[in-house]
Amino acid sequence: LNVEIKCPNKEVAKVEFNSLKIKKDFTGIYFKNVPITMTVQPKHDYIFKGWKGRTETEMSITIVPTTDLILEPIFEAKEKSVFYDSLIFNELAVYQPEDDSSGDWVELYNRSTKPLDLSGWVFTDDDYKNGFIIPNGVSVNPSSYLILTEKLRNFQAYYSADSIQAIGDFDFGLSKKSEHLKLYDNKGYLVDSLTYKKQEWDTLATLNLVHPDSSRHDQSHWNVEKQSIGGKSVAYLKYLKHEADKAYWTKIYYIGGGSFFFILVAGLFLHRSSKKRKLKELNNT
Repeated sequence: LNVEIKCPNKEVAKVEFNSLKIKKDFTGIYFKNVPITMTVQPKHDYIFKGWKGRTETEMSITIVPTTDLILEPIFEAKEKSVFYDSLIFNELAVYQPEDDSSGDWVELYNRSTKPLDLSGWVFTDDDYKNGFIIPNGVSVNPSSYLILTEKLRNFQAYYSADSIQAIGDFDFGLSKKSEHLKLYDNKGYLVDSLTYKKQEWDTLATLNLVHPDSSRHDQSHWNVEKQSIGGKSVAYLKYLKHEADKAYWTKIYYIGGGSFFFILVAGLFLHRSSKKRKLKELNNT
């Protein structure tokens, strides 16, 4: 008989069927009345909800099939953190030239209106359990930045600015090819995530978020550009200048347009008054 396995995405769960580790949908031919076992293990961001069309609630089930069989586990994403969208990934350094020993680093930005206490929060590029735990007492103010470093001592030696708030060390490097980064609060709920793909890295460039309010999970809203550590990206500064220029010229147009309208009305009024005076003079004569 046929046994079909509906496999979830690898980001959702691990799946084992008998002695096989399943990473995609699978179909095999098995003997009737011979027990088969399937086990699932959800990743940190998901909850196992059961098996489609079946009553079992365990994550590991053993079945003695008598007919063709389809096994499909059901998962549900966990709720996101109450701080979701408050603290975001803003800049990444995953490439350094030979004379730069600062190591990889990630810049976080507090886009909320309140200070955030990050004690016990977790930054990871893989499993939640293997992530970097932010020490107690670390906080970031509104509209401010925090740098997470691979090698804090090296980072501080390379970047001497006292205004840069940085902590470390996370014990994993960031891939130049691709990565899936996640930030969790101290209760294990997702605050922000970012997936980036291979870039043409420049020796002085980092991956920068164009605008804090952009759809930052879409890589098209990120630029490889000159470092802007502890500040706004080059693209964001250009955007702000564009908006300021637009507001300025709108104001000028409004004032100029208003003045023109006032002059036009006044001219018409004077013209009509002059015409009335001339008619009155003619009538008097």
